[in-house]
Amino acid sequence: MLIEGVPVLGKGFSSIVAAAVDLNGRIMALKIRRLDSRRDSLDKEAYMLIKASKHRLAPRVYWWNNDFIAMEYIQGPLLESAPSLGLTDHEVALIFSRILGKAYVLDAIGIDHGELSRPHRHVILAGLEPFFLDFESASETRRSHNLSSIVSALLLSNTRMSAFFKRFLRPVSREMIIEALREYKVHRVKGYRLLLERLGLLSL
Repeated sequence: MLIEGVPVLGKGFSSIVAAAVDLNGRIMALKIRRLDSRRDSLDKEAYMLIKASKHRLAPRVYWWNNDFIAMEYIQGPLLESAPSLGLTDHEVALIFSRILGKAYVLDAIGIDHGELSRPHRHVILAGLEPFFLDFESASETRRSHNLSSIVSALLLSNTRMSAFFKRFLRPVSREMIIEALREYKVHRVKGYRLLLERLGLLSL
C-alpha cells in the first residue's frame, strides 16, 4: 500500500507503519503515531517490544521517542497467508509449534499481547520463524494468556485458519485441548507440555 508515495506496511487507529531507510541504508519498519491518536506516546509500546525482542518474540527496536518507533523490518508473509505458501506438512507443524513456544515465553515474561485472539494479522513469518507484531494493546498488568488466545483462535474456532492448521496436527478432540488449557492456567509448564503432547508436537 502506498500513501503519498510512501510504502505503508500497516495502518491502525492510532498509528501507521511505513518502510523506511536510515542513513546507513538499513531498511526499517517505522511506526508513526497518528495526529488524531488517542495515545499520548509510543513509549509503552516501545518498552514492550524491547522486552519481547530480547527473546526474539518481536522485531528489534533501534530507537524511539513519543511519536516514532524505528524497528527491525521483518520481511515475510503474515500468518493469514500460510494456506497459500505451499508449505509441507512438517513445515506447518514446525511453524505452529514455534508459535505456541513463543506465546508460552511471552506468557512467562509477563506480557499479555492483547490481540493474539486474532493472530492471522499479528504474526509474521520470516521463513519458518514466527514473530509477533503490534504491541499497541500489550500490558504487564493483565494476566498474560497469549498461549490460550492463540490456541483458541487456531484450533477451537470455526475459521479458515483453524481448519488449515488442524489438517496438519494430530487429531485431538476439542475437549482434550480445553482440558490442556485449563491445566495450563494452573500449572503452566505441565499444561504446556500436555498440550504439545496431545497435538503431536513434543518432538519438534
